[in-house]
Amino acid sequence: MNDFEKKVAELREIFLQGLEKRFMDMERALSLLEEDPADASALEALCAQLHKLGGAAGPYGYPEASELALDADEMCVGLIEDGKSPTPGQVGKLAETVAALRKSFSTKS
Repeated sequence: MNDFEKKVAELREIFLQGLEKRFMDMERALSLLEEDPADASALEALCAQLHKLGGAAGPYGYPEASELALDADEMCVGLIEDGKSPTPGQVGKLAETVAALRKSFSTKS
């Protein structure tokens, strides 16, 4: 392994180590949205985490997770731009997506 590959491996490990906090933050935002779908700050926080995860996952070897996160991010951004609150069904879909993302990282390391 050359120096570049070592550095990428180190960065990938840092990324993976930070996932638990990221998922906890997303799950906290989802919980707030389940209680109050009009909580704009919770939607924005969820959107930001999905966007960051989507952008980072692909380069570290998780292209499917990247696509899944970015698709959910698009839904959040659309709601924010339209000034709408998510429906209970949309909150449920976002929760399913976060659960699927968590699972995708636990099955491949």
